[in-house]
Amino acid sequence: MNRKIASTIIAAFIFLSGCSNKSNVDKLTVDVNHLMEKTEQLSNDFNKMNAEFKKMKENVASTNKKVDTQLKALAQQHHKK
Repeated sequence: MNRKIASTIIAAFIFLSGCSNKSNVDKLTVDVNHLMEKTEQLSNDFNKMNAEFKKMKENVASTNKKVDTQLKALAQQHHKK
């Protein structure tokens, strides 16, 4: 899919700029491929950070439950006195 998008972008650049010079086409191909690789890398990095964020969110929720339980127990002990 990424290669298809890259090919479409290259074709659009060639059409719009009237590029008939092979070296310009090759440079555009390299540039687009580089951008596609960077986009994929950023997507992978984002997915990793998102997974880490979800873990942290779950840890916070778990800690909040523990604190609530402890506060309720302390409140019950205080009322019994």
